[in-house]
Amino acid sequence: MDYRECILVVEDDATFHSGSAKMLDLFFKQLPSDWDQVFLGGEHFDPPQMIKHRPFVLEGKRVHRTHAYALKREVLPVVYQHIVNYTDYMQEGQWHVDHQLGAAHHLGLWKTYTPSWWIVGQKGGDSNISERNNPDYWWHPEIHAPLLPMVWSAGGRSKKKAFKGLIHFGNNLLKGTLQDTGLEKCVNDDGELTEWMKLIATEAVCMGMLPGIHHPSIDYDRVASVWSGRTLRLDGLDPAELVGFPLINHLRHSRDVMGICGKRLVSAAGDGPVTRTPPAGKKYQE
Repeated sequence: MDYRECILVVEDDATFHSGSAKMLDLFFKQLPSDWDQVFLGGEHFDPPQMIKHRPFVLEGKRVHRTHAYALKREVLPVVYQHIVNYTDYMQEGQWHVDHQLGAAHHLGLWKTYTPSWWIVGQKGGDSNISERNNPDYWWHPEIHAPLLPMVWSAGGRSKKKAFKGLIHFGNNLLKGTLQDTGLEKCVNDDGELTEWMKLIATEAVCMGMLPGIHHPSIDYDRVASVWSGRTLRLDGLDPAELVGFPLINHLRHSRDVMGICGKRLVSAAGDGPVTRTPPAGKKYQE
């Protein structure tokens, strides 16, 4: 490796956050010296571990995606031998290099760290896997999802275009509205409503957006009473204020990220992380 101390791998579909310089500075100031691999972008398939006194750093326990990561020279032989182990790929079926790296993190073969909010995402575009045009994906850790503000909308078709790419109201909207079809079962059931909002928040955080909700029979007070984070009214928001997720003033962080944008964003405690096990045949959106 030409005796370089470390290498950085960045794929051609990587997209950097507009505040990446400040985020990188904060991350590397807090990064433990014992790191072997660093992901600047990726997806946590097992809950990451928070690190005391290092609020912008997480220890990865099973990280997937390979669009932006770094490796130290000392660990390169171990990583190489692990990712070319053909037997693992044969035993697991449809097994990607992402899965193989994640397995190494799970086994603790080397020390892996990530920022608590991803600095590099995967650029959207036409996919030959999903056969659709995908938005940019960030896959920010799901531990943040329960604390995102929920944006409630009274309705209005004009709002849909103004907040496109900033607020996620669901993947199955009724034509010309902000209403997701999955909300029908939530009208008279707070339990269903809570689960729906958790799902939408998880989807939203992956795309680097805030979650939103609109249904003529679900009012603001009800949403505010059951959602774990803050509830905001869409009519009181300016689209320009929401650009730059997660570095926006309305965002309530689950961790203190002092210094990113010149002011302290609110810290808060939230629900525990959700464990996910990657299926052997997982289809990736690329």
